[in-house]
Amino acid sequence: MSIVKNSLMILIPVLALGGGTVFAQSSEDQARLQQEVQRLQQIIAAQQTATPPQNPPAVTAPVITPKRKGVVRIGAIFPSVTWQQAEGETTPPGIPEDLRTMTVAFLSGDNIETIPIIARLPQLAISEAKKSECDALLSLTLQRTPGKSKTNMFGALRAAGGMIPGLGTLNRGVMVGTQIAAAATNAASSIAGGIRPKDSISFRYDLTIPGGATLTTGQSDVKAQSAGQDVLTPIMTAMADSVLKKLLPNQQ
Repeated sequence: MSIVKNSLMILIPVLALGGGTVFAQSSEDQARLQQEVQRLQQIIAAQQTATPPQNPPAVTAPVITPKRKGVVRIGAIFPSVTWQQAEGETTPPGIPEDLRTMTVAFLSGDNIETIPIIARLPQLAISEAKKSECDALLSLTLQRTPGKSKTNMFGALRAAGGMIPGLGTLNRGVMVGTQIAAAATNAASSIAGGIRPKDSISFRYDLTIPGGATLTTGQSDVKAQSAGQDVLTPIMTAMADSVLKKLLPNQQ
């Protein structure tokens, strides 16, 4: 806008301040100068009344709700995902969040709940978990490698369409809400959409006391048998069952 103002300041002295007479060589020159002044004045007026650019919305801290009496609370750290691509592939979007959605579904019920931990750095995650009254921290690591890998018993397991297999094993005093279960099913389907035959999936979980000892850990290696196979749901079921046995031993 300063350039426009400078241009206007150069042109205005050419106009006589009295009767509007222009010191120009012809009436055509006078008309052109008047038009230019008016144009520049309009530009300045428009710039002065324009809405200033808005600052991006500030990142707000998560709302920490008090933990209900008798409930075990787990803090789910943002999963670490390495999704190696085969030639010509694109990585399915949102895999870490899909994985955490499944975690919340499998580990939520009347006497246990799982909340997302926003912090990414370990020390900050521990601090957030303590402030959120978490009894345990759960971290997940997922790696997908296309093509070659050794198989094991998990490779033969498949998920039934539209269901979350293993809830019969998981549901020992813990019921997963309908909406959460539906979100988990959608998340599992989203991840399965990026699975191809002979893909290798390596999954690891670590359950710890915030800032303290490890409660339980486990790892599973899976080789996909078909495109779109839901290899994660059986693994997540086994992981959730192990976590529940550790945190709710009297209900197993």
